[in-house]
Amino acid sequence: MTRSRRPGQRAGLAPDDVLAAARALAAAGGVAAVSMRSLAAALGVAPNALYSHFADKQAVLDALLDALLGEIPSPDATRGDWRARLLALLEASRRVVVAHPELITQFLSRPGAGPNAQRLGAAMLALLARAGVTGRAAQDALQILLIYTLGFAAHEAPRRLRAPHAGGRHPDDATFRRGLGWLLDGIVAES
Repeated sequence: MTRSRRPGQRAGLAPDDVLAAARALAAAGGVAAVSMRSLAAALGVAPNALYSHFADKQAVLDALLDALLGEIPSPDATRGDWRARLLALLEASRRVVVAHPELITQFLSRPGAGPNAQRLGAAMLALLARAGVTGRAAQDALQILLIYTLGFAAHEAPRRLRAPHAGGRHPDDATFRRGLGWLLDGIVAES
């Protein structure tokens, strides 16, 4: 008995294959290098084979961003020091963004709506709840913390690329943590 395949499967293509190719193209030439045609060429398939998995380039990029967020482990929001776990989560988020400077504009301009973004957002909200920050205040705090983290990474990444070994010439981990601490102190004080 022959099993039927979905259209994209005719090319032997899986969504992860497309994302791996998109990641490689973006790393080599930036977001502009990623197109449905360039992905198809990199994968050795016709462009229409991609459309059974992704509607367009932006859908590929959104899925790629979420896959990168999948590299960040979820903290156990029910145990340990809520603040230390939240700091670790945001530091891990910053590291992922800084590691992919070619995608920073995408991280800044696209809402994180994929399953990994949702998972990390829920973990952050649970940690904030342990600090007594709930409801609208928690939603606002989540947004502010993400803006700070992404903005810091956007400021940091090009400086690291230009002068990777120049101490003090680009923002560092201690500066990030200090600023994050100030934000958390203010958020908790306001709640």
